[in-house]
Amino acid sequence: MRSSTRRAVALVFAATAVTHCTNPQGPSFDETAVIAALRQAAVPVGDSGLRAQAPRRVIEQLADGATIIGLGESTHGTREFFLYKNQAIELLAASGVRVIGFEVPWASARTIGAYVNGANISEATVADALQYKVYRTREVLDLLAWMRTENQTRSPATRLVYAPFDPQDYLLTDPGGTIPQMDAVLRPVDAPLADSVRVRYDALAIGLDTVVRTGKFTPAQGERLGMLVRVARERLAAAEGTLATRLGTFDAAWLVRSAAVVEQFITQARLTATPATEAAGFTVRDSSMAANAQWWLAMSGSGARAALWAHNGHVGITTMDGSLTMGTFLRRALGDSYRVLGFSMGGGRFNGNVPSDPQLAPPARGGTVDGLLARVATQSNGIWLADLRSLSEPAAGWATSATGQRWLGSGVGDTNLYLDLPLRPTFDALLFVNQTTASIKVP
Repeated sequence: MRSSTRRAVALVFAATAVTHCTNPQGPSFDETAVIAALRQAAVPVGDSGLRAQAPRRVIEQLADGATIIGLGESTHGTREFFLYKNQAIELLAASGVRVIGFEVPWASARTIGAYVNGANISEATVADALQYKVYRTREVLDLLAWMRTENQTRSPATRLVYAPFDPQDYLLTDPGGTIPQMDAVLRPVDAPLADSVRVRYDALAIGLDTVVRTGKFTPAQGERLGMLVRVARERLAAAEGTLATRLGTFDAAWLVRSAAVVEQFITQARLTATPATEAAGFTVRDSSMAANAQWWLAMSGSGARAALWAHNGHVGITTMDGSLTMGTFLRRALGDSYRVLGFSMGGGRFNGNVPSDPQLAPPARGGTVDGLLARVATQSNGIWLADLRSLSEPAAGWATSATGQRWLGSGVGDTNLYLDLPLRPTFDALLFVNQTTASIKVP
């Protein structure tokens, strides 16, 4: 999620510009009739979760004809969300989805990519590579281990691809960060080019230490850093053909894309440092995530399909506080072949990235989307709303008009802040969990 207005929602590493209300009042509906219609459309999630036949059909219907499926979450630390997403990814992989994207920094690609392809890398190293502590959980590490096991049964052309797509990375000059990784790949085959690029990035490292990490850019500093990373990207792009003969097509393309990701991050940081351009900065982040996800798709071969793990505020299709989401850009690029599965909650425990974890979200307020769904669900496990696009009235009108969604991120925040967003067109399908538990943190 995001900050400023976003900081009020305390979302540290996810990014969603939000408009929020403390006493949501959507349009008037006959709640009894809406609840009855939603119960007709909803599929209960039993103890077997997605492995039950009916929810399996929900995923299959959502994925039918889709190139990219966004898998959301309304908190960054809900065990049920993570477990259901893990199972959804297993089902999607069985139906041909190969690219598994994550809202984590780009720098994790090489370490975790090697791990899922069988390299001798420890779980602790994998956890460190994720960077974002909200995903340093048993559930996420179990999914990566499953990908590793699954790839042992697949040919190289059909293996699952670990695809981080977030350009936001305050550690990019640190050991193991994107820039040192780039130098390690480039220097053995073209030391002069590596020196030329490194000159720019060494100056960038000073800038990162003095302004990027604090978010305090002056316009002149931002312009200088932007120029440095642009020159580095242009020089690598001009040499891509030559590098491909020395490194192979993927590593050469990865170098160029990595330079583009560094530029994306600096552009985002420049803009979000100034209140007047903050919304534009968050749009840059989400547009970059969409572009990076599509890059992974293109590099994975003709006909490749992807599932993207991120916050609702990235995968959802909406405009908030003047900024656009990754899902909005993907829907523009792919049309109906981009689909979104959102996740929401009635209340319960969740983890973020604060000493007070696990945190408690009280029961959802009446008059909100989540509050009404809590009345539809008859068990704590929750319900699937299989296809929000084909709801019958009066549920269809409610889904496109009613507002009040509680989206939490990775900080403390106010667990009674609600976003003025309807279910449609934000999501194509939804999993609602009535009572949640916290994800399992890994030290």
